[in-house]
Formats: sequence, structure tokens, C-alpha cells
Amino acid sequence: MRLFKGISSIWIIVLVSCQSNDTLTGNFACCYNGLYGELYFKADSMFLVTGMETFSGWNKFTIKNDTIYHLTFTIPKPTKAKINFIDDNRFELKYAEDSTAMIFSRLQEPTNLERNINLYLKNFRKRRDALDCGY
Repeated sequence: MRLFKGISSIWIIVLVSCQSNDTLTGNFACCYNGLYGELYFKADSMFLVTGMETFSGWNKFTIKNDTIYHLTFTIPKPTKAKINFIDDNRFELKYAEDSTAMIFSRLQEPTNLERNINLYLKNFRKRRDALDCGY
């Protein structure tokens, strides 16, 4: 009985330690397959801007263990991706449906997304062109 309690305690510790404490906040950019995009995270919401200057609007997201659940432009139900936090400034999203894997890097400069859309777009274009994703 004592051995059973000991093993049970170890399993509880292992399961609790596997839960992710990582959170997403701030602004990130990605080049993928010739396309540029920026993601903005605030509290439990995310905002996507594509290289073609299409805006998603704020959508809720959740992270459970190693998976992020969020809405996309074209799919009305939540999409899921495995999330791998590489370091404080980068993370990878892997989508099983189409084998897509994207690495996002933190943007160091402020973006002004919510304050001044014209200034944001001017700086967005500079960031997009500087990365030269093939757009």
C-alpha cells in the first residue's frame, strides 16, 4: 500500500510539472513559404496581420499543455496547433492538418497597432520588406 501511494504521488508530480506555464504576450513576426505575417497577443486574445495587409480582428485563444486553440480567417471552428516555446523571444506553431510549421520571433520595437493604424501600416511595410520573405 505504501509503494502504491509513493508511485501515485510521483505520477501526480509528473503530471503537474508537464503543464505549461508559458503565456503569449507581445508582438511576433514570421516568414513562412514566402509570406510575412505578424501576430499580436494581449491577455487571452490574438490579432493577425498578413503580408497582404489583411487584418483578422481580435480573437480569443487558449493554451492547454502544448496546444494552442484559436480561430482563423476561413474556418469558423477553433484550429489547434502544437506550440513549442523555443526561448523568451521565439515560438513554433505546428499544424497537424497540413504539416505546417512556423517560427515566430518577437518584434523588439513598439508597433502602434491600436493607437495609429496609418503609422502601424507604414512600419509594418518596412518590417515586411526588411525580412524579404519573397512577397
